[in-house]
Amino acid sequence: MARNNLPGYLKHKTTGQALCVINGRYIYLGKYGSKASRQQYEEVIAEYLSNGRKLPPICVTENGRRKQHRDDDFSFRDLLLRLYNSLNHQPAAST
Repeated sequence: MARNNLPGYLKHKTTGQALCVINGRYIYLGKYGSKASRQQYEEVIAEYLSNGRKLPPICVTENGRRKQHRDDDFSFRDLLLRLYNSLNHQPAAST
């Protein structure tokens, strides 16, 4: 019989937040035991299973919701490179 090796719905004791750990990534889901955190857990697990037990890269939107990383999104590193290049290769002066 196959074992159920799904990441667990866990409680972070200090903050009272629900979380699950997937591939070393801590995913906070909201207040532990809340309906919203259970719903978020179900979404994370469904995404995890549909992607072959891996999570795609994740971005966080302004309202704190998770979204799947798309090719037209850019990383913080990309933003720094754009800033650096726009300053004629002069790094920003420290204050």
